[in-house]
Amino acid sequence: MWACEFDTIARMNRTPAFLLNFAHALDHLFLLIFATAVAAIAADFGVARWEDMMPYTTGAFVMFGLASVPAGRWGTCGGGGA
Repeated sequence: MWACEFDTIARMNRTPAFLLNFAHALDHLFLLIFATAVAAIAADFGVARWEDMMPYTTGAFVMFGLASVPAGRWGTCGGGGA
């Protein structure tokens, strides 16, 4: 099913590996910013607890997770320029 090689990270030199890890760190930072924005929006809408607004973000987190599958496939097989 998967025709590409999975050891591309092991063969990667330092610069792409650093950029990959840096992008992953930014990814987590943006997820934290997203939760902080929900807290600020809850305060603006007069919602007493910001946790009450989190169910509305479930769709965004689900889409984020689903998009990681084709992004990982593209990064492994087609995005590296091997």
